[in-house]
Order: sequence, then structure tokens, then C-alpha cells
Amino acid sequence: MPRAALITPLGRSAIACIAVEGKGARQVVASELITRRRLESYPEGTLALGRWGHTEGEEVVVRIAGDDRVELCCHGGTAAPSLLLQRLAAAGCEIEPWQAWLARQYTNPLQAAAAAMLPHARTLRTASILLDQLAGALTREVQELYGLVAAGAAAEAASRLRTLLVRSRAGRHLDVPFLVVLVGLPNAGKSSLLNALLGYPRALVHAEAGTTRDLVAAETALSGWPVRLVDTAGIRGSSDPIEAAGIELARQAQGKADLCLLVHDATRAWQPAEDVLLSQSGCSLVVHAKCDLAVPPEQPQGVAVSSVTGAGLAELIEAAVRCLVPESPPGGGAVPFTEAHAARLERTLQHVEAGRHAAALEELNLLRHNQ
Repeated sequence: MPRAALITPLGRSAIACIAVEGKGARQVVASELITRRRLESYPEGTLALGRWGHTEGEEVVVRIAGDDRVELCCHGGTAAPSLLLQRLAAAGCEIEPWQAWLARQYTNPLQAAAAAMLPHARTLRTASILLDQLAGALTREVQELYGLVAAGAAAEAASRLRTLLVRSRAGRHLDVPFLVVLVGLPNAGKSSLLNALLGYPRALVHAEAGTTRDLVAAETALSGWPVRLVDTAGIRGSSDPIEAAGIELARQAQGKADLCLLVHDATRAWQPAEDVLLSQSGCSLVVHAKCDLAVPPEQPQGVAVSSVTGAGLAELIEAAVRCLVPESPPGGGAVPFTEAHAARLERTLQHVEAGRHAAALEELNLLRHNQ
């Protein structure tokens, strides 16, 4: 039974492409497509213009990609490709999700996994890293590690495994943004900082403390890394049930963050409550907001910024990225890009360090097969 899959992104576009593959692909397409001559007579590599269906009248460009593969290019959007897929299903085709179709195009499982993730890359930088893995960077590194372990070169293998594990922190955020949460006391300047980092007014800013009650989130990119910024309620004791609920949400977000920006009002003295907030944040960076105003001495180390003038924002972004991605993967370098990759590499390193080479080889072999 031939299979058909939409192989271009679903949504608004000029053209959509459907691949029909398998024994009988030409015959199934020919049963629905009107062309100047019989479809079976076109040689491989030929482009032809046809009309789909006997009543609908959708014009289609056909590419004969092989004896058992035909590609159909129709109008983009959803209506035209949906019509073609429905008619292909009625004609005996199995309709296949694009993920399954894509996986079949690669014999290497790690490359297939990179190809499946690539459409979900958030930025040009993360897409570039996935393209390196699609080109075989991670596959080659795993093969070389296998050879090192098999040859008894445990020290070199362990060093390279540690490098991969450091890179995996960035690799796990190629399709999922880092979570960066802004926390602090009321009226510290969190909402203004959120707006300044985004470049547009996402959060409501007001001089009255406690303006932010709920979590306010938006996605952006910092130096090419995808980030989800979350503004939170100022943390303090409150008898207002709505504000108290917002403060609880802030604490929960703080616990899940990849990085907390502890925003301090630089025009005021550092408070003991801010020391508590700092101790509760796993990975945090102190941001001294309102640095365009008078700043008292003896502030804790941090980055001074002004959301009004933009002073210090570039330095803050640089510092935040250093916290999130301590070692940026080099161009063409191997980068583990799933939680499963990182877990298997961690177990491999443990086996290598303990001298369990056979177990390490088994983990690497499973990784090569993306299992």
C-alpha cells in the first residue's frame, strides 16, 4: 500500500508539497490526476502540470521522483493539501504523519531525531546546531568514543564525555526555551526590566507596589538562545488573597527557573529579605535596576541596568547567557540534544570512570541507535 504525507509545514504558504511513496504510487496518483498524457509514461525526474480530481479542479505540479515516488505541489494553506490527502486516502493510500515520513528518510537514528527536531528550532543559532547534528556531528563523536573505550583509552573518553555533558545543557534547549524568572521585592523594577529586555511593553508598569499579581511571560532570544522571560509578583507578606496567590506563583516559578534574575531597586539599601530570595534561587544573577538614579554604596555584586536609558542591558544579556550556556558549542561540534542523550552519556561516564568498559560500550551502542 502506498503512503502519502504532507512534507511542507502546515499553515499559510504559497505552495504545499505531498509525497506519495510505495508500490503503486503512480497508479494511485494517476487515478485522481488529469494530465496531458498517462502519468505512467513520464520518465523519472519529469515535472508535469495536471488538474486534481474531476470536479474540484485544483492545479497541481507533479514531480516523478521514481517508479514508486511521486511528489505533488499544490496551493498552500490547509484546504488544498487536505483535499488531496482525503482523495489519496479514498484511493487506497495510507496517510502518514510527517514525523514518521521524515524518520524513514534517514538510516541513522540520531540524524533522523535531529531532522525531526529541526522544525521546532526557535532561532537561527539553535537551528544551526541541529543542522550540525543532522550532518552527523553527534554520530561521529559517539563512534569515536566507542573506539576510545574499546581501545582502553578511558581518560580521553571520560574527558570527551564530560565535554558532551556540558554541551547537553544547551542542547536540551534547542527546541524548548530556557526559563528565566524575574524575582524581587515589590516595586524593584521587574516589569520595567521585562519590557526593556523584550523591546516592547508586555507588562503593566506603575509606581504603586504590587501592580503585578499574576505571572506575565513572553518569549525572546538572548544572543541567539531562546528564552522565556517571566515577570512575577513582588515577594512580601500580604493579607490580600489575590496578591498572596500571585506571590505563591512567583515562588513556584522561581523553583522551576533555569536562571533567576533577582531584581533589586538600586536606589534603596539591600534588604535581608533579598538575601533570603538569593539563597532560595539555585542559579541566580543580581540585577541592580534604576541605575540611572542615585545609587547608595555597598551594594552586592551584580549587573547595574537602567530600563529607562538602556544602560547595562547588553552587559546583563551577556551575563545571563554565560549563566545559561557556560560553554557555547563550537560550529560543527557534537551536541546531545535530548534528555535521553544526556542521561545515557551520564551513565556511560559513570561506567568508564568505574572501569566497566563493556557496560559503557553497551550504553554508547544504544545511543548510536537513539534508544
